[in-house]
Amino acid sequence: MVVIAFGVYSESDKNKVDNFISNLPTLRILWDYKDLHIDEEEGLFSLKDYLKLYKIGLIVNASDYNSGVAYTLIDEITNYCIKGNPYPSFFSFVDALNLDKFVLAFADEWEKSDLIRFESISLKDVNKRLNSVYVWCEEYLNLQTNTLSFDDTHPLVLDVHN
Repeated sequence: MVVIAFGVYSESDKNKVDNFISNLPTLRILWDYKDLHIDEEEGLFSLKDYLKLYKIGLIVNASDYNSGVAYTLIDEITNYCIKGNPYPSFFSFVDALNLDKFVLAFADEWEKSDLIRFESISLKDVNKRLNSVYVWCEEYLNLQTNTLSFDDTHPLVLDVHN
């Protein structure tokens, strides 16, 4: 995946998130990413309209702020799952959120006409859902070779609620 998006339903929720994230040294949310011309922009705008979100932004590591991509965060999650590296800053962010509902989306290219995987999930189950190297992938079993293959062509959208 290339981007991790974060959607809020109200201005007050956005303000809460802005206040909270301003105290985190490694994470940022890009609420205005139009000038970055990311491949996922069309899909994100479509999701915002569909769910009637107030705002949707990109969660990035502070070092990736100007690019809008989440490679550093994805590496943190992957290394945590594979090697037991320190708890990812993204998980800490989700753990500490004090919102009744919000949206997380994971995508690698996203046109407005693309199909998505949409899951409703409780806040307490988010990290468990994301605690896998292949979290954003769909898993397929080849019955002839008994091997698994993974595909991440469809964005994953989590509609998170308390």
